[in-house]
Amino acid sequence: MKYPPLTLGWFIYETPIDNLEFIGEDEALHKTITGISVLDNPDGVKWIKKNEIVLTTGYIFYNDFEIQKKIIADLHAIDCTAFCTP
Repeated sequence: MKYPPLTLGWFIYETPIDNLEFIGEDEALHKTITGISVLDNPDGVKWIKKNEIVLTTGYIFYNDFEIQKKIIADLHAIDCTAFCTP
């Protein structure tokens, strides 16, 4: 049996996970999710694949705006589906 692709909109609005806030353009809600990765090291971005959701505590870039910008730019370049942090 073939299942429909999971999307960011489904993840945010249809799962029992609460306290999620979406910041972005509505078109992004249709992006496909093919996996989930946990980011706990700035060098870990090289292991992230296209269409993955990236989870992090944010500790790796706490109080470092330059690392924040670099990680977000790098994730955008590989077309990750979403970047999630508390």
